[in-house]
Amino acid sequence: PLLRRRLANQDQGHEVEHLSRVNLVGFAEDERGEDLTGLLEAVGVPVNVSVLPVLDLDDLGRAGAAAVQVLRSDEQLDDLYAPFRELPLATVEAEAPYGPGRTGHWLAAVGEALGRAGEVEARWKSMWATHAQEWDDLRARAARHTLGLVLRLDQLVRLGDPRRCHAVPLIPVLEEMGFRLALAVPSAGFHDKGRLRRRAVDSWNAQAACAPAELTVVRTPSELDELLRSGAFSACLSDFHFDRRLSAAGVGRFSAGDLRMGPEGTLETLRRLLRVCEAPFTRRYA
Repeated sequence: PLLRRRLANQDQGHEVEHLSRVNLVGFAEDERGEDLTGLLEAVGVPVNVSVLPVLDLDDLGRAGAAAVQVLRSDEQLDDLYAPFRELPLATVEAEAPYGPGRTGHWLAAVGEALGRAGEVEARWKSMWATHAQEWDDLRARAARHTLGLVLRLDQLVRLGDPRRCHAVPLIPVLEEMGFRLALAVPSAGFHDKGRLRRRAVDSWNAQAACAPAELTVVRTPSELDELLRSGAFSACLSDFHFDRRLSAAGVGRFSAGDLRMGPEGTLETLRRLLRVCEAPFTRRYA
């Protein structure tokens, strides 16, 4: 109710100015999106306000002084989005800008909503060109590493819908960065390993451009430990900050929370993942 009341009391601003501005909704105070305001302004799109999940009542009062609102596609924020959807603004809800490909698509959607698609696209291409050589160099290093994803089937299915994963399309972004990806699926609850493997392949193919470098069905914790100790993975996905199973096997750790949006965030993500993969400490003292 408070959110609706505040949004209903709008300062519309200056008519000519607000026709070129956008609101960011769902990106506020999120370090993964810290450079999105700068990114939009660099391609000629001024940001009016950035709200949610953090709320500033003054910002809410100015939300109507924009032409377009850009929503982060995250089901956990859907209830909070309802009052924003009632505003008489064009709404963009594209895949979040992780990686250069999705960043370009996200900017294109914003530009199209403003009627300035060509201008925004040209500025983005010029901007990304300044990063292209470093991106190519980092991807060449990433191609030497395999990242392990140990996921139950239900977790793998969930990853296929970024809306259920804080808008992070994990597998496609890691692919775009050039890493080889290997999948290990615990067989708990499945007596038919062949059926489990087929379902895992189907779920993987629905969200990935390439087949996994390896697909292993693990039946016991000891089999998983053996796989981790085999040296197959440079790093492995884990939500545990101190994952003793990985450290004992000499395997680095990363999480979906390491991913950042926008061009600078993309490069920093790739640099960080490479530091994890290439750090000798974990393997040396396992």
